[in-house]
Amino acid sequence: MSSYCSYTNHACPVCRGEEYHFFCLNDSRPLKRCTDCGFVYASEIPSEETVVAEYLRCYSTERSRFWRWRQRTSYRWQMRVVRALFLRRRKIRTLHLNAGEGLFLEQLDEHRGFDAMGLELNSGEWERGRDKLLDIHQATVESISLRDQTFDFIHAADRPGFYHNPERTCLELHRLLAPGGLLFLSLPRMEKLPGILRGEEWGEIQFEQCWHFTSHNAALFLQRLGFRTHLVRVPRGGSSVFAIVGKQSNLEWSEIPRWVGVDTETQESPSISGDRRAA
Repeated sequence: MSSYCSYTNHACPVCRGEEYHFFCLNDSRPLKRCTDCGFVYASEIPSEETVVAEYLRCYSTERSRFWRWRQRTSYRWQMRVVRALFLRRRKIRTLHLNAGEGLFLEQLDEHRGFDAMGLELNSGEWERGRDKLLDIHQATVESISLRDQTFDFIHAADRPGFYHNPERTCLELHRLLAPGGLLFLSLPRMEKLPGILRGEEWGEIQFEQCWHFTSHNAALFLQRLGFRTHLVRVPRGGSSVFAIVGKQSNLEWSEIPRWVGVDTETQESPSISGDRRAA
């Protein structure tokens, strides 16, 4: 196995179907489309270091006033929704992934009903958030050490984990989510594919994509990993599949099937290890 390839998908990462057809060529990487569920994916997945380095290289810190206004408006709406859903809780333990300079964390800190922390990889954004005295860490959710069932609400946008191994990242979020908690997340959308193949920028990232979700197979993927889906849809004009999910109740950690990321040499999964339980 080359150092560029971290692991190989021998079957569909969503439904485990082995029937597929060649879909297209994304730069140098062939993409397959599952015959059963329609999921488009790459067989050979680059290393996590390669994905993170490319993510940081393409990351743009330039923000227009309109972008900031739109983000603040969106965050304000999401905060009110979460506050309404957790009306009886005095403090909502919150984790924000891909926190940037902390626009969302600022709003959460202004509202005393939230106890929030954020994670951000980009050093410039992380320093700006730290200068605002926000609880923000330069780390990924896979690398930072957090206790099981720590958070009532997790907000996870497009991030490197979803490009390298979305199963491992979602399982880690499942572990951190408390019973009765909610996860807002967005997964890479299949409809981005034509623009990617033309070399166009989408959002802040411009590199080879390995996974292309639709609302249908995103729901199947999350349900297989032990989540209960409340809402899975593509926002109008959106570039991702947006989902609101919670934990399935009374589900043992060992009962959640996992198979993405099987190493071709060791035949072992690089996903989360350990005898953890999902409440």
